[in-house]
Amino acid sequence: MKILVIRLGAVGDIIRTVPSVIYLKNHFENLQISWIAEDWASNLLLNHPDIDKLYTIPRKNYFKIFDILKDIRSQNFDYILDFHGILKSGLISAFSGVKKRVGYSRENCKEFNSFFNNIHVNSISEKVTRIEKNFHLISHFINDFKIPEKLESNFFIEPEKIKKVENFFSKIGNYKFFIGLNPCTSKFGSYKEWPINYYNKLIQMISQEFKDEKFGFIITWGPGEEERVKPLGEHNNSFLSPKTDMKELMVIISKLNLFITGDTGPMHLASTLNIPVLALFGPSDSEINKPWGRNNRVVKVDVGCNPCRKKKCEKLICQKELLPEIVFQNFKELWQKIRN
Repeated sequence: MKILVIRLGAVGDIIRTVPSVIYLKNHFENLQISWIAEDWASNLLLNHPDIDKLYTIPRKNYFKIFDILKDIRSQNFDYILDFHGILKSGLISAFSGVKKRVGYSRENCKEFNSFFNNIHVNSISEKVTRIEKNFHLISHFINDFKIPEKLESNFFIEPEKIKKVENFFSKIGNYKFFIGLNPCTSKFGSYKEWPINYYNKLIQMISQEFKDEKFGFIITWGPGEEERVKPLGEHNNSFLSPKTDMKELMVIISKLNLFITGDTGPMHLASTLNIPVLALFGPSDSEINKPWGRNNRVVKVDVGCNPCRKKKCEKLICQKELLPEIVFQNFKELWQKIRN
């Protein structure tokens, strides 16, 4: 059987789709999986051992899709799995030439996507995590599936990327535990950021109360964020990560004992790597976007207007009222659970 997966982006959504695809591949012998994604979000899928072929669409030159569709039509796929559920993915599905096109029902997709797919799967409800929603799509093939407590990602990391991260850690010094902090989001998601000065105070509080634990803090950052996070690297026990791509960031996260971040792609990356996450939520919907797994904790303050998608909110009281003292108390409780 040959299946073409459509999940074009974003990085966090691709990360949350991979475990269900691996689950499907492990269930069937001789199943071939191909994947189509936009180039800017597909780095993690390169050389993935469970993906037989990766199609990448240049986001700045979508006309390349016609060459890709020509190749797709020649491959004689048995099914399409449209995890994305928008107009763009629906059009790709419709013009693929694949007869059996599996997607979400009208209530669980956007932009008339269900019109282009001819096999529809109902999601459990509107208030499920993306991980659960993605797994539910494969129920067309596996009726008795059970979402594993520990997710599989199986991303391929080039040896030179692993060596780069190991060199970074070797220069840090002798720390018993590593706590990661990822303060920033993409420029489109800045409204989801917990204040930098709150992160700064949190480091101080943890360091003072847990002196015997000998924590080292790793501050991760993305393009254009280094200057913003520099103040967090001024503590004796905190270190700014080197400039990384997503695969190098993955290696860093895999070495952590706990990861503290907002609603970001790296949060989902930590979740699929089964690294405990303290997830700080403000305006985004934690019921849909929370990390998967038992050893994760969502921290938020309900202020009456969240969740919302008001990206240009000037007040952001949902972030301001999530005080460092609140996060610190949740950190202590989660850390005790992890240590036990």
